[in-house]
Amino acid sequence: MKKCNNCGQNLDESAKFCTSCGSNSIFDSSRQAAEYKRTCNQCSQTWHTLVEREEEIKRGLAGNKKEDCCNMCDENAKRQREMQKNTYENEYERLKTCPKCGSGNFAQELVTYEKK
Repeated sequence: MKKCNNCGQNLDESAKFCTSCGSNSIFDSSRQAAEYKRTCNQCSQTWHTLVEREEEIKRGLAGNKKEDCCNMCDENAKRQREMQKNTYENEYERLKTCPKCGSGNFAQELVTYEKK
């Protein structure tokens, strides 16, 4: 899938420029990998996380938003769903926390690389 690096608009696979903002800075997931480069504003530590990984976690959180399972779910299923939700929340928090000082105050930039 192609996406505009400037405005985030999803684009057609044949797009050469963004039809929304006109930018020619296009991310193509079939040829490129994207990551967030984060720099802590407290201690200057830098760390990287894959955009794809964060999107996977967000999808997992969205799928586990509902507090209750269906009426057919037993207590074990409800407990398992809650554990899965907590796992996604903890992982998302970990990716957005400085590994050196634990601060959540950071600057970030999107970096793309050509896949090998």
